[in-house]
Amino acid sequence: MSGEAPLPTLLSQAFVAFTIEFDNEFEHRMPHRTTNHGSTPGAGTAPWLVSMAMWTGCMRLVPESGIRAADLRPPTRLTAKGLTTLLTRMSRWWGYLEVEPAGRSRADWRVRPSAGGRQARTVWGPLGEEVEERWRGRLGAVPVDHLREALWAVARRLHGDLPDGFPVFDSDPPPHPLAENAPAAGGEHSDLPLSTLLARPLLAFAIEFDAASPVPLAVCANVLRVLEPAGVPVTELPARSGIAREAIDVALGRLERRRLVEVGSPAGGRRLRAARLTAGGESARDTYLGRLAAIESRWRDLLGGETVATLRGALEPMAAGEGPDGPPLLAGTEPYPDGWRAAAPRPPVLPHFPMVSHRGGFPDGS
Repeated sequence: MSGEAPLPTLLSQAFVAFTIEFDNEFEHRMPHRTTNHGSTPGAGTAPWLVSMAMWTGCMRLVPESGIRAADLRPPTRLTAKGLTTLLTRMSRWWGYLEVEPAGRSRADWRVRPSAGGRQARTVWGPLGEEVEERWRGRLGAVPVDHLREALWAVARRLHGDLPDGFPVFDSDPPPHPLAENAPAAGGEHSDLPLSTLLARPLLAFAIEFDAASPVPLAVCANVLRVLEPAGVPVTELPARSGIAREAIDVALGRLERRRLVEVGSPAGGRRLRAARLTAGGESARDTYLGRLAAIESRWRDLLGGETVATLRGALEPMAAGEGPDGPPLLAGTEPYPDGWRAAAPRPPVLPHFPMVSHRGGFPDGS
């Protein structure tokens, strides 16, 4: 794998690009409020802006007629605690759901979309297909068809209990998402959304990686990877990683607690904060790279080298690119002029793994 981008990097860049394009369009069409970037005119009590993760992992699963909380938990794949957190935020915090206590336990809660939630469902519903059609227009119908086929060749072999998108709160993932005896999705073809086909292999890779690593793949791929023993100014890390400053701060805190990183003033006494790898951090970074290669090698053994090579071949032309515009995947992430991303620094790279935020599920930690 020397000289090649790791497979989860390629998958992540495609997934994050898809999500950002999806989110930009939802923001453009849906009345909403935000904490730091204002509200749409006349938004009133409109919901707070959230990301695609809240559609795939929640709102598309809640019918307008409502559903018992106990019946919502299986399709979300969340723990009881995770589901409670999700329902609290989607109702009290963000305004997409109405939750009515019923019976003797939280399992009996009645969950239904609010007025804003019903409008959001209408906006979200067609966006997956619309974004995929845009990809066909920009990247070519044949390359996108090849990508879908290559993704399905992997996804159909994964555990059937993998969720359709990245869980934001505590979940119950299958312990062995790609194993010879795992119950696979099966089938001869797939009508799954492109975002789901991208998400499931990424989730499977992360589950396998995290089971053997004290540092999650998302932190290794986005922060540990870009640090150096000599130190990197903290202000440079978002541009190097594609991850928002808030998520960078959380990741650095985790790495500091494990004594893999030190954060402070660099040599020379400048006031600019810098993060540098300790000796343990250098070792952890090397271990991370070796573990990626080992997992991808195992996938080649289980899935077949041609299957993995075909998926790589479909992703690489989209994620790599020369010239001032960068990789083709970046073209679709351009925000609307009045969108919140237009007012935020725009990193020149996409994350090497989704770092889904608890503040609305945005895939770059925003």
